[in-house]
Amino acid sequence: MITFELHNKTVGWIAFGISAGGGMKGADIAVEWVDSSGKVYLQDRFALDKIKPEMDNTTQDWIVLQGQEQNG
Repeated sequence: MITFELHNKTVGWIAFGISAGGGMKGADIAVEWVDSSGKVYLQDRFALDKIKPEMDNTTQDWIVLQGQEQNG
């Protein structure tokens, strides 16, 4: 298991991806957001190209340990 800690100045959602070629094409992507009640959501997605990544329904490769939105 590899653990990442992300901090970002944004409101809404955050995405993070990993690919063999270092670009968006072929990337395994995690999209995360926090709703108004503080509940954290995560979608596992896969990028076929530089377009909106598709839902990855074959495997769940990402796990959220915690998440929060501050001053948003």
